[in-house]
Amino acid sequence: MNFSSERISVGLAVRTLIITFVSITAATTTAQSSERSRQSTFESASVVNSVFLRNPDDDSVNGARLDQEQFFPSSSPQLVNQTREEYFRPSYDTGLDGYFHNVGNGGAACLDGSSGCNGLFNNNPCPRFYGQVQGLFLMRHPQLNRQAIVVDPNTNTTFMSTSDLKYNYDPGIQATIGLKLCEGRGLEFTYFGVFDGSASGVVTKPNPAAFLTFRDNLVGNAFVDMDRVDVNYSSWINSFAVNLTCCSCAECGCGEACGEDGCGISGVSLGGNSASQSMTWFSGFRYLDLGEQMNMSTQRLILGPEPEHGRYNVRTSNHLYGAQMGGRYRQTYGRFGWDTTGTAGLFGNDAQQTQTVTDFPNVALRDITSNRSSVAFVGDANLSGLYRLSNVWNLRAGYNVMWIQGVALAPDQLNFNFADAQGGSHLNNTGGMLLHGVNFGVEARY
Repeated sequence: MNFSSERISVGLAVRTLIITFVSITAATTTAQSSERSRQSTFESASVVNSVFLRNPDDDSVNGARLDQEQFFPSSSPQLVNQTREEYFRPSYDTGLDGYFHNVGNGGAACLDGSSGCNGLFNNNPCPRFYGQVQGLFLMRHPQLNRQAIVVDPNTNTTFMSTSDLKYNYDPGIQATIGLKLCEGRGLEFTYFGVFDGSASGVVTKPNPAAFLTFRDNLVGNAFVDMDRVDVNYSSWINSFAVNLTCCSCAECGCGEACGEDGCGISGVSLGGNSASQSMTWFSGFRYLDLGEQMNMSTQRLILGPEPEHGRYNVRTSNHLYGAQMGGRYRQTYGRFGWDTTGTAGLFGNDAQQTQTVTDFPNVALRDITSNRSSVAFVGDANLSGLYRLSNVWNLRAGYNVMWIQGVALAPDQLNFNFADAQGGSHLNNTGGMLLHGVNFGVEARY
């Protein structure tokens, strides 16, 4: 497997996603500026005190009054008399021009004047477009089988084990783009990646009498009576997901008509201090790639021109693919807000490992590859605070937790019986990994 090609492809995919996000956001900012100008003209044509609306089907007149805040232009031939109930029938809504538009029996007419498919208002809890780009700093905690690596069999002393390899916080990125299709339903694309992070350790012979070797091994020139052992353990994660979403605000269901306490006035920023809340359910397909490698190099000093060197390398790859589902709750008030997101899914895991052992002087003791398929689980959660910079842009910062179970981790494949050419051929894919840490970034919504 070409790990370098995989990382280059992932990098290109991430760059394309971010460029798309920036381009769409720039276009939407221009569209919203035009829309505000349009609404300004629209409001100037509003009725001074109140208006009456007429049912366009049967011309019935009921004399119910609508408040002037609704901003319907009196110049419209449709604006005569109509009851409030008749106006908000799901069969009709008003577009931004203030006229009736037939959207069918399943239409979603909201007090903000937006249709179920094309509402365009600031701080909309269920926006037509949204995007996020966030930086991540995550700590990895591999859940693996603890085993000794470097020992002194004469004194039963363990100088290094797999549990001694500790990760630091490593950088990553998350990018999301969402598009509203119609009546609260939409499509969402997400990339999540944690870059190469490594944990390392070094063991040197403490005194001339020490006898260092790998556990259960007495084979090899450079693997017996070692003077120095360097261990490096690294991993990386890349994940792509596409989800179908269903957004509802307050008491408003996905695709339902909304009242004053739903997606209407309370969800629109008319004065800059509006409150809104929304619940988004989603389900879809996710692909996650978890790769690891563990490289060990040994050195044995002898009477000669140069020391003897040996290498033991293990690489694993996990390709997870399957269905996931989750939800996102969001609440804002004025410039501040918060949201929380959780996802979980069961995945098929196509796992693979490769092991090579090379002794001095460049003698191959092992070169094997093995595969195994199984079921894996991935669940993650995020809690973030929000601060609104403008009608489009928000800052966000929070905390993430991710759990991956049923994967092949490099340290779990170690087999130091170098006398057996097929040693290490069994692939162990029962490992897990916990990731947690902070996120910070920006989002655009309109």
